[in-house]
Amino acid sequence: MKTMLRLLVLGVLLSLAHCAAPDGHRSEERVAARVQPLAGLPFVSAEFPVDSAPVRQLNPAAPLLDVAANDDGYLLTFAINGLTLVRWNAASGSATTLATLPGASVSAAHAVAVGSGWLLVYQRGTRYSVTVAADGTVSTPTAVPGTCQNGITGLARSPTTALLTDGCGVGVLLDLTGQLLMTFFLVPPLDPQNPPLRVAARRRVAARRRMAARRRMAARRATRGTTWEIVR
Repeated sequence: MKTMLRLLVLGVLLSLAHCAAPDGHRSEERVAARVQPLAGLPFVSAEFPVDSAPVRQLNPAAPLLDVAANDDGYLLTFAINGLTLVRWNAASGSATTLATLPGASVSAAHAVAVGSGWLLVYQRGTRYSVTVAADGTVSTPTAVPGTCQNGITGLARSPTTALLTDGCGVGVLLDLTGQLLMTFFLVPPLDPQNPPLRVAARRRVAARRRMAARRRMAARRATRGTTWEIVR
C-alpha cells in the first residue's frame, strides 16, 4: 500500500514539473503574436527636445564691406550673419567661406594681408581688431579706440605696423597682431580754395600793400610828367 502511494505522489510531481518547464516553441508563438508594425512615423517626445543647429540664410542684399588681397587670392568681407569672410581665387573663380564672426551687424570693416593670413579691423558699435589665419582661425577680438561718427575710412600697413584712419582725422597705429601702439591726429594739407583765417588775413594785407605801392608809383609818374611840361 505504501509503495502505491509513493508511486502516485511521484507521478503527480513529475506532471507538475513538466507543466512548469518552458516550451520554446510556444514562447516564440506568443512573442510573434504580439509584434505589430508601427502605426505612425517615429518621433521624439516633447519631453526630450533636441536642439538643432541654426540654419544661416544668405542675404543677397548684404553689403560688401571690403576687398583685400594676398598671394593666395582675395579676401571679401560681407555683412552676412554678423561678418563673413570669403576667400576668392581669381584664377579658378572658386569662393570658399574662410571664417564667420557671428553677432550684431557690422557697419564697417577693413583688412590687410599679414603673411598668409590677415589683420581685420571692424566696427560693431565699438571697434575691434582680430587676426585671421590661413585656415580660418580667428583670434580673440581686441578693442580699438575711436568714436568718430563718420566711421572708419581706411586701413593700410607698413612692414611692421598698420594704420587705421577715420572720418574725423584720427589715426590709430597698430602692430600686425592688432595691438594698440598709439593714437594721433592727422594734419590735413592746406586747401588753396579755403585757406586758414590767418593765412587769408596775411594775403589780404599783402594785396593791400601791393595796391598802395602801385598807386604811389602811378602818382610819381604823373608828377614827373607835369613838372617836365612846366620846365619846357
